[in-house]
Amino acid sequence: MTRAHAVWWAAAALLVGCGAKSTHDAPSGGAAPEPSGCTVAKEHYADGESFSAPDGCNTCSCADGQVECTEVDCACDYEGASLAVGSMFTDASGRQCTCYPDRTVSCNVEPAVSPITCEQVVVFYDELLREAKRCNGKIEENPCAFRVSRRLGCSCDTFVNGENWNWLLAEAYATHYAALGCANAADCDSCVSPERGGCSPMDSCRDH
Repeated sequence: MTRAHAVWWAAAALLVGCGAKSTHDAPSGGAAPEPSGCTVAKEHYADGESFSAPDGCNTCSCADGQVECTEVDCACDYEGASLAVGSMFTDASGRQCTCYPDRTVSCNVEPAVSPITCEQVVVFYDELLREAKRCNGKIEENPCAFRVSRRLGCSCDTFVNGENWNWLLAEAYATHYAALGCANAADCDSCVSPERGGCSPMDSCRDH
């Protein structure tokens, strides 16, 4: 089993252990039994239904109340190198490239400078957050309901507009941040995670 497999199965075991359950058994008290299927991370799936695994490239299915997942090695093969999903790198021509969950590599058309310091990655992530906090409360119902990390390497959360959140870039920045060892030097202030988000009159998501 590769390291990618081991990491994936450890994550899957934790996820299923905390959130997946069989719903075949009738609850106590004589109440009507719940619909059969599986519940994973608060999402319910019917028997026979397939859904994406948390790693973005494997597939899981619900069978008789049990969650079963494939064991695809989630990595991109680029010019003979095996790259982890979310990896960002600069190719020989200076283009910024990213390994995506479907195991394909996409590069910018024009050469770009890849983030090389912790500070640069933080700047890119903050810009990602600013873009994701755009909202329009007049035409969207509760647009600011998607919880993400407020800072790389910290456990504090914030709410953004899920329609504007680029999770592929977020994962890529987090991977790059960890690879640089930035998390060890992160200055994380103590904070209390917000209970909900809302769209302000200035069309920006605010935490409450």
